[in-house]
Order: sequence, then C-alpha cells, then structure tokens
Amino acid sequence: MRKIIVSFTLVSLLLVGLMPTLSVEAVSWGNRYIEPPTINQQPGFIPFNQIFAPLSVPGNAANVIRDPSNQYDVGVEVNPNQTNQSGAIWSKDRIVDLSADSFQASMALFFGQVPKQPGDGMAFALTGVRPTVIGNNGASIGVWGSKDDDSAAAAATNARTLKKSFVVAFDTYPNADDFDLNIWKNVTANTKQYIAHGYPNLASNYGTRQEWWFNRAILSLPTDAVTRLPNNLSDGTWHTFNVSWQRDDDHKGGTLTYQFETGSALGLISKAVHWTDSDINRIFGTQELYLGFTGSTGNSTEANVASFRAIPGVVAANGQASLSRNQQPVDATTELHSGDRVDSEYTLMSTGDGRQPWPLAGTLTAVLNKPQGLSYLTPSGSHLAVNQSMRLNATINQQPITLSAKLTTAETLTITDIPAFALNTTTTLHLSLPLQVDALTPGSGSHAVRAQTGTVYGDNAHILFQTAATDNTLDYLLVAPPAPITPPHPSGGIQVPDNFAFTTPEGTNPTVADIINQRFDGQSPLPMNNRSWLRGPSNQQDAIRIDGHHKAPLRLNVAMSPFVSQHTHRLLSAHEAAALEFILRDESNQVERLTPKIRDDAQPVPISTLPIASNEHRFSVLASGLAITERIANVIADDYQSELTWELAAVPA
Repeated sequence: MRKIIVSFTLVSLLLVGLMPTLSVEAVSWGNRYIEPPTINQQPGFIPFNQIFAPLSVPGNAANVIRDPSNQYDVGVEVNPNQTNQSGAIWSKDRIVDLSADSFQASMALFFGQVPKQPGDGMAFALTGVRPTVIGNNGASIGVWGSKDDDSAAAAATNARTLKKSFVVAFDTYPNADDFDLNIWKNVTANTKQYIAHGYPNLASNYGTRQEWWFNRAILSLPTDAVTRLPNNLSDGTWHTFNVSWQRDDDHKGGTLTYQFETGSALGLISKAVHWTDSDINRIFGTQELYLGFTGSTGNSTEANVASFRAIPGVVAANGQASLSRNQQPVDATTELHSGDRVDSEYTLMSTGDGRQPWPLAGTLTAVLNKPQGLSYLTPSGSHLAVNQSMRLNATINQQPITLSAKLTTAETLTITDIPAFALNTTTTLHLSLPLQVDALTPGSGSHAVRAQTGTVYGDNAHILFQTAATDNTLDYLLVAPPAPITPPHPSGGIQVPDNFAFTTPEGTNPTVADIINQRFDGQSPLPMNNRSWLRGPSNQQDAIRIDGHHKAPLRLNVAMSPFVSQHTHRLLSAHEAAALEFILRDESNQVERLTPKIRDDAQPVPISTLPIASNEHRFSVLASGLAITERIANVIADDYQSELTWELAAVPA
C-alpha cells in the first residue's frame, strides 16, 4: 500500500485597517481599604450618592465610604474589623422590581485580610420591608435567627431576623458545633467557609439540635443552596458578585441568578433560583424590594466592605449575547470545527425609565471577552490581530451607526464611542461580530467551552451581557480534526508519483469564487481540452509500476481521503465534495481507459485488474482531473490536501 498527496490552492485578497480607541474616566477611590481592581482597564466601582444609607439605629456599625473630595459615595463598610459588630446598609427606596423583564446588580466584595480565624461574614439581601433593627451578630451575620432560639419557628420570627427576605450569605466562620452543624456535619476540611442562599423569615430554613435539655436552632438549608469553599475569603482581595433577574416569558414568575468569583479552584460559581408570582408574594409580600448588605463579627473579626458596579433602577438597561452558525443557535451541544464561521450577536437595551441616563457624561465602552478558540474577522476576512483596530457597523433603533473596535489584548475586544442612552427613551443597540474557529490541533479531541461574554462600562453603571445559559456564558464544543495518518513505507510492489497538484486549465490556482460558482464541476468527460476539471499531471510515462511476480490475479484499488485545509485543518466540506479521474494507458497492450470516479470519501475504488504475470505492470498517466462536485458556500482561501491510498487486493473468487 502506498499513500501520496493530492492538493490544490485557493486564493483571495485580504485588507486591514486601523482605528483609535477611547476610555472611560471615574471618581477616585482613595480610602483605607484597597481599591476595587479595574476590569479590562475600566474602573472597578461607580459612585452611588443618595441611593444607599446605613440603617439609622443605635449600634449600627455600617459606614458609607467617601472619595477623597468628600463628594461621592464610593463604597460601603458594612462592619469594621472589630469584635462583636453588626452592620447594615439598605437602599433608601425599593430599587428592585420583580415585575420588570430584567435587571442587573454588580458588586465587588472585600472580606478583609485575616489569614486565620476570620469571622463571621457578610450577606447580600433583598427584602419587601425595610428593616428597623440591626440583625443578630456572630453566626447570624445580620440576617438569620439566633443560635440561642429554641425552635425553627422561633428563629424565623426572632425580632432581629430579617423579615420577608431572600439572602446570599458569605459565612467565614465555622460554627460547626452549633448554628452551622448541618452544613459541616461529617465534612473534613482545613478551611470551613461557605456561600448559601435562603429565606431567614421561613421556618423551613431552620432545624434544631439538642444541648443538654434545651433545643437550639440551627440552619437547615437544601443541599443545592450551599457551596462549601476550599479557601479563605478574607484574603485581602476583592471578589466579584453579580445578581441578575429574568422574567419568564409568560410573566408569571422569573429566575434570579447570582454569580460569585471565589478566588479558588472553584472559580466562578453560579446559582439560579426560580420564583413564581405566588412564591414572590409568599416570600416578600410585594414585587418591589429593598436591596442591602449586612455583616457581623463575634470574637473572630474581619472587615466587610462592598462596592457597586451596577445598581438596579439607576440605569434601566440590560444586555444579551448569543452565538450562531449558519443562522442556527450555538449552544453547549454544538460542535464547532476548525475554520467554521460563527456569528456573535450583542444587544443592549434600555427602557429609559431609570433614575439616570447612561452614562452621566461621555460615551459607553464595551469590553467583550473573545470566545476561546475563535478569532474575530475583519471586513476583509482576515483574523483581527492584537492592537489592530477596525470599524464596526451597528444599529441603534435600527438606524446604522459606526463604532471603533480594537483587539486590546489577545482575549479582549474593546468597542468605544457607544452613544449615551437617554432617559425616557427606549433604545436598542445591536451589533454583530463575525468569528472563525481557530486551527485546532489534529488529534486533540473535543472539549467543552464556557466563554464569558463581556461588559458595557459607563460612569454610573457596568452592565454584563447575559446569555440563555444559566451561568451567563457562551457554551459550545470545539472538535479537533483527527490526527494525521503517518503513511507507511512504500510497498515494494507499487511505485506511484509522490503527489498530484491541481490547477485551473490556465495554470493558475482556483479562486474562492470558482469553487462557490462550481466552475469545475466535472460534468463533462475528462479529456484535457475540457474546462470543467482542475488539471493535474499528464503525459507521465510509466508513472505507475507494479511488481509482476504474483501467482494470482490482483486488483489495483485507489482511495481518496477528504480534502483538508493545511492552515486551519478544516475539511473542505462535511460531505463528499470532490472526485478524481485518470486516463491511464496500459503499456503492456497500449489500451487506454478512463478510471471510475474516485470520491473523497476514503473508500477504495478498483481502477484495474492485473492478470497473473512474471513481468512488471506499467501504466502511463495520460491525463488527470479533479472536480468539485458540491456547492460549498463557506469555503475559505487556503491550501487543501488529500491522501491517495494505492493498494493491491486479491480478486474476489
């Protein structure tokens, strides 16, 4: 058996352009806590004047953090790093509306820097009734009932339990012998911290334990509501925390999703909670809610601090992102192959009924995360390179606009000059970005990708692009081509040319247009004066030689594998797309014959039967032609190669 290479080259013209970029400025942070980190060169916080305020009751440890000029509220110290503290800060108004189609809240959380035994934690909360008291400190972290309550009902109705509420608790102290007994029972871990969501005012969130002859309340949360952490949250760094709401299509409920960057091997965790309107009424008593943070310490301490990147109700905007291929949605089950064309769609919508326009000054900047394994395409069809810019066509309320886009790093595309979204005006921005799957390493198999989307930045809100996936990622499968077959050493019984290279009848490489228009469809017979074939070698004397020392008739078979791009490793087509023919002359009897069509499906095709002979069989190649038999609409310029496998097989009896 002998393998050789069959090839042809497609050509096209590529052009590149450059455009400048701008950035968004922000208020200074400047206080005793480290500044929330910038994200994609954008500020890590926004001011929130007149939106939040500490609860005005004695004993509240919370404070608003001001910028150096004392003009802007830039952060919240929920509680300082001192013993037996309990703090709470709440929105002044009901800024969360569960009857709305959607909303986003984005925050950064800081749990101080206490390497050993920090405590006790912080909680994000939504409530239908603005509290009038400070919550229980220590293990209750300002939201739960007390560990000294004697029943689940007593814990749920404790005077300091957060009423009519939903919370996400970040618990940094292991009360494993009492209040957190159910969470840490039979769990061995060096670090015992967790994140959990629940309803402090519902008795179903509590259980009891026996302490001597007394009952004591403990938390009793569903397994899927708790995420145990392998790391210490009090690590001196900020942790991103996002909350989003999406109303059901039937407007009878919705899904609240929260995401938290753990800073550990767990990475970004995501949880979704669905509520019907009946659930909302039972939990909150209303669809319009207050938003706040609580925090506490006991004998163990930590500072608990929060900053904001997007606040519900301030800017009434949300973003959606999706991928498609051939106008079909791409999801976690979609297989993407080298060279596939993929379209990314981004839509930014505002109803204009927020408290402020977006932004307050200047323009918006979008920073998109480039999906893993894909590259952006310029208008000319080339891959956008790092620090290369291009003009990007978009629409606002279906009217065309032009934006500036730059690949600022290998993983981020920055889009600038996005016009402001005005108050009292419904605005929809839509943009589409073409991508192409990169060359995947042959034989590397397939792997699932969950790609982050991106964020639009303004001076008063940072809005994340959401997706149909629960964790707001763009999901797909990257499937590499099979590993190339290493040809065996040539058989001593067959000698054939090392390769066949094909060109147009004019001797040039075919163009993409030639393939799309099926110029070389091979519909007419092969003779070389026919212009419907790509032409290969001709008039090759004694090109094929076969050892004649065989004692039984043999059949000469030829198989052709699918054509593959040499740069992207992409198949020319997912289906049969090419056919090869030869005009051979048997030099033993001077008989000329046209071989059957050899398709690019790797199936052997018999082209000659060899009788018993003691002499060498010799064939001359008088003509060879390659036809593209299928219309290929998405072909790209490249070198394409296939393998011809020649083999001798016994003639069936």
